[in-house]
Amino acid sequence: MEQILNNNLRDWLKRELPLLLEKDQEVREILIEVVRPYFAGRAETEDRFEKLLDELRKEREENLRRWEENNRRWEENNRRWEENQKRWEENNRRWEENQKRWEENNKRWEENNRRWEENQKVIKQLFEEIKALREKQEKTDEEIKVLKERQEKDKQYMLNKIHSTLGAIGARWGIKTEESFRRAICRIFKEFLPEYKVSRYEVMDEEGEVFGFPAAIELDLIIKNGKHIVAEIKSGMSFNDIAMFLKKARFYEKKTGRKADALWIISPMVDEKAKKFARKHKISIFSCPEMIEEKG
Repeated sequence: MEQILNNNLRDWLKRELPLLLEKDQEVREILIEVVRPYFAGRAETEDRFEKLLDELRKEREENLRRWEENNRRWEENNRRWEENQKRWEENNRRWEENQKRWEENNKRWEENNRRWEENQKVIKQLFEEIKALREKQEKTDEEIKVLKERQEKDKQYMLNKIHSTLGAIGARWGIKTEESFRRAICRIFKEFLPEYKVSRYEVMDEEGEVFGFPAAIELDLIIKNGKHIVAEIKSGMSFNDIAMFLKKARFYEKKTGRKADALWIISPMVDEKAKKFARKHKISIFSCPEMIEEKG
């Protein structure tokens, strides 16, 4: 029962007390006196409130300072981030450029390597060709050496044959004429030295440059490997004969427009005065009995 009464009283106070406090001053004062021990006074409350406000203000200022500091740090970090971002972008750009250069250099290296391999093949082929040419040249040199030795033997044989012929002609002069002597020498060239082509050069000297009056000029022309040798094949040669031969040779050069590569005298008998004159004018003499080649 008591519990019920307490509950009813509590409900009634909750319902009626606010109205009594609003309308009845005495009730308010009684209530204040009753609850005073449980609440601080106005001054104390205001003091506490001021302290609270001061603490809140300080807290606010500290928070503001921290906020500004954090904001400054944020801005600084943001600035650094932007700088780092720029650096990163720059580094990324450089990296891409370096990557591109690396790829280009790699392509060039591959191309150079390919060219190097091709050059190595070409060089190897050239070495093989040079080796083959060297072997061929050595073979050719050997063939030329053999050919020269053979030509030297043929030449010596020809000289010996001319020597024998000229000696025989000199010993049996009475049975040989100038023309038969020349034909004999031409036959020796034809049979034993076929590389020498002997022909008769005949032309009319209308102006009389050689003899002083118009006359036919006759010379023997010996040709070997494109070289022209102007010769006089005769049974005997005097000083005047060689002087006249020199004039005829100069006439031949003027008439043909070609300088003779050599001047030869082939005769079994040439006197010493004539030989000296021939040497002076670089005329080669084939004579007997020695059958040597006299060169001026």
